[in-house]
Amino acid sequence: MRSILYGLVLGLASLAAALSAAGNTLLVVIEDEADKAKYSTFWSDLTSRGFQLTYSTPKDTSLGLFRLGEPAYSHLLLLPPKSKGFGPNLSPKLIIEFVNAGSNVLLALSGDSSVPSAISSLLLELDITLPSDRTSLVVDHFNYDTKSASEQHDVLLLPSISAGKKGVKDYF
Repeated sequence: MRSILYGLVLGLASLAAALSAAGNTLLVVIEDEADKAKYSTFWSDLTSRGFQLTYSTPKDTSLGLFRLGEPAYSHLLLLPPKSKGFGPNLSPKLIIEFVNAGSNVLLALSGDSSVPSAISSLLLELDITLPSDRTSLVVDHFNYDTKSASEQHDVLLLPSISAGKKGVKDYF
């Protein structure tokens, strides 16, 4: 009887450890509160998946990625800023430390505005270079359309997401 009880307690403890290891706390950095409504479907989907969303602006002085030397959040979502950067609390160095501590970062950029210098600095730390001109093309020499882009390789063939796939939400 005791071995069954110990097995059950050990199983529940390992389940709790597995859930907390993935982390469900998400910091969303959004510059303008009015823009939050644009992504309402995305926010509600994340909330329904068990994420605890915390919204902050880049210039918030109380914003911090670390608490007592540990990441304060499991995930960081940086939405496109309208200003030059994210402020002193979200410097490229701090974001890299956040990633190296085991957290995740999703960076969203906008085609409507140029890439701020702070974002370019962050991407350079990750060995990602964005071209300075806005007319750049994505080229793939392996997955291009042989009929319409046989020489330039700028029309990409991507697998379509099958409609009705369980657990996949169609945002498009």
